[in-house]
Amino acid sequence: MIEEEKLKSFAIIIAIEDYRFSGEQGISQVKFARNDATKFKKLLIDDFGLSEDDIIMWLDKDATKSALEDELRYHIRQLNSDTRFFFYFAGHGFYQNGNNKITCWDTHPSNLSGTTVSLKDVLLEPLENSDCDQSLIF
Repeated sequence: MIEEEKLKSFAIIIAIEDYRFSGEQGISQVKFARNDATKFKKLLIDDFGLSEDDIIMWLDKDATKSALEDELRYHIRQLNSDTRFFFYFAGHGFYQNGNNKITCWDTHPSNLSGTTVSLKDVLLEPLENSDCDQSLIF
């Protein structure tokens, strides 16, 4: 087991408050998502000792489907056994066909299954297949 002081920390924070396709027939706003994510980042820095360089934060339009499918997986593949990983998501999610799914900034209300991502595919399986031994998911 790695000693606590030798662990590095890395975090990805995602908050989608306003969606690309919002409005009457679109995806509703997630009130306070950006504020909550900003407070979580401050907590990581002030109480857990992470530096700004150890935190990736995707707000609204940065949290696209391709970012979650490609960049999130890439960052998880870079984790090793001496890294503690924090993942935080504030936005809409739902359960569909046996999968927990989360929305992306560019999720389209008329094609939810094609424009959302499976937590299993983009987070849980890549994390399980990485060398990372310690992770916290919010």
